[in-house]
Amino acid sequence: MGSPLLPTRSHAHDRLALIDEDTVLCVAGSRATSTWIFGHALYDHAYEGDRSVRGTAIDLELPGLDDLAPLAARAAVDRALAVTDLTRVARPGPGIPVD
Repeated sequence: MGSPLLPTRSHAHDRLALIDEDTVLCVAGSRATSTWIFGHALYDHAYEGDRSVRGTAIDLELPGLDDLAPLAARAAVDRALAVTDLTRVARPGPGIPVD
């Protein structure tokens, strides 16, 4: 049986929740930079017509990404995000507008 959840989240858990809910990945390839919406809450807000929401920007550099097919590019971004130290790549501040 797993351990019970704490009654309040730690700072690290808050940061992970923000990434899960409102991340905008800014992915730099070798020739271009693309934006990937990752957080599910951003989609929820957009579906409801609220375009004033802001997302936490995370910068990733993936040279060669431009040369990959779309599904391979997505897999490469997923792998890179999974192993990245988020404290080094998440931009400080109130986030970036999604509109």
